[in-house]
Amino acid sequence: MKILGFCNTDFTKPWGDSVRLGSLMDGLCLRGHQVWLISSRPEFNVERPAVKWRPKGSFLVSEVMFPGWLSLPPPLGRPNGFLRRSCSAPLMLRRAEEELESSDVEACYAMMPGIASSLPAIRFGRLRGSRVVLDFPDLDVYIKPKFVSRYSVRNADAVLVVSEYLKEVALSYGADESRVFYVPNGVDVGEFGPEKAGSRLKELVGGRKKVLYAGSLQDLRSLIAAAEIVVKERPDVSFIILGEGQLRGSTAKDWAERVRKQGLSPFFHFLGRLPRGEMPAMMAEADVCVESMDDRPYFRAAQPIKVLEYMASGRPVVAPDLTGIRGMVADGRDGLLFSPGDDRGFADRILRALDPEEGRRLGVAARRKVEREFTWERSVGALEDVLHRLVG
Repeated sequence: MKILGFCNTDFTKPWGDSVRLGSLMDGLCLRGHQVWLISSRPEFNVERPAVKWRPKGSFLVSEVMFPGWLSLPPPLGRPNGFLRRSCSAPLMLRRAEEELESSDVEACYAMMPGIASSLPAIRFGRLRGSRVVLDFPDLDVYIKPKFVSRYSVRNADAVLVVSEYLKEVALSYGADESRVFYVPNGVDVGEFGPEKAGSRLKELVGGRKKVLYAGSLQDLRSLIAAAEIVVKERPDVSFIILGEGQLRGSTAKDWAERVRKQGLSPFFHFLGRLPRGEMPAMMAEADVCVESMDDRPYFRAAQPIKVLEYMASGRPVVAPDLTGIRGMVADGRDGLLFSPGDDRGFADRILRALDPEEGRRLGVAARRKVEREFTWERSVGALEDVLHRLVG
């Protein structure tokens, strides 16, 4: 099957959308499908619109850059992301028509609703008679204008979701239930595993117990509050923070300063954003891996890939009891859940997971669960079933 995808994905960053999209498309190619992706990048190219194919794994990616000649003169400055992507969308369609004119594209795939993702996918699908698949793995809180999401969900032939929360959102936008399909996130169980453990954390903290958090540093308040409780009972615990924040006040430096003011600096180590290739060894070496999110719609809908990577590493996982996470982690069986905002509950679960016997039991069960239910191979199979159902 020939598949053309439209997205806003930056494949240079190890973020959730690039991991999901890359894993699914690579998997389809390994099953004999042909995949082309056109990605809108809102950065400026001051010389000319850059539209070039380059290999990514086993599929091809064309990155459409915002044309420099459309930049605004001072004092107006550069247009925002909305305008940039609006101008990129026609370039994406033109590129698709030029390069795939003689190709019989059977399915159009869009990563998330968007002016430069689902809208050109739907347009191309109508022009060429291709079926349209909308991947909807995150809540559309950052999609503007809002009618784009509703229009896209209603006009796609299939909508893919990763949680019951997102299914309900899709239905509220007007999707027919028969067109909404569960295609969960996954993990490469060959890349992550308990046997991948390295020695870097031991070199950093010696024989202390290691609680690891990996990911965006949007909000670590709950984790810091829980840590303050934990170290009073277990002063032999160190908290390892991997990642960086994107917003003002949420950088590793900002959180390190907050920790210092609370007198917790001896218990925290901020290592910044590491190459993705180093993550399996770091996760497998930790004693406990944690997720920290508050109770907001965006987080309720999420199915964090890092939680699956924790589980594949055979580590006990402590995470908030939110809809998307509840679909991955069964409290007390293969992980421990706490009520968002309950810092004492968060701390108690960390302390419980630090028990060697309990931690070992939870980690083994977590590994078995992802092997059984959350591999990328299974997710690719679910996506392939949807494509065959649409195309035949």
